[in-house]
Amino acid sequence: MAIKSILLPTDGRESTWEILEAALLVARRFESHIQVLHVSEGALSDGRGLHLPEKLRKSARIEERRILQQLADDISAGVTAFAKKHRVPLCDSPAEKQKGVSMAFHHEHGSVRDTLVNWSRMVDATAVMRPTHFGKFIRRSISESRLDALMLHSGSPVILVPPGWEVHR
Repeated sequence: MAIKSILLPTDGRESTWEILEAALLVARRFESHIQVLHVSEGALSDGRGLHLPEKLRKSARIEERRILQQLADDISAGVTAFAKKHRVPLCDSPAEKQKGVSMAFHHEHGSVRDTLVNWSRMVDATAVMRPTHFGKFIRRSISESRLDALMLHSGSPVILVPPGWEVHR
């Protein structure tokens, strides 16, 4: 099975770089394109449950959009630095007869779950951090419903990267 494109959904956590290292290892093996995807899902965008005067509600939405955009910009800068460090070209989509690894960052707004499922249907594999157990609780880098959505509705393999994973060269 050839893996020509790998989706890496991220919310900007530190584990993003571990997952990206693992995705890069797979991408180098198959000369794949890595799609790093960040989805901004604003809590204030629909205004429900926010009992504030209209002026304050509008101000809160503007501030939320600013914060979400800053987070996306920070992730984009991190992806650019990662690509430069590893000598991976940045391009929106792989060339028809691509030789070698390439990478892109995309930022979207909307439902994280729905966007992840839609994007994961357009790639050959998706890379995420494996959930970890701490006593009775499960710590997840990606929420349970989103991980379930990827595993059950994407139609493509999910690469689960163990926490603390490091590249062995």
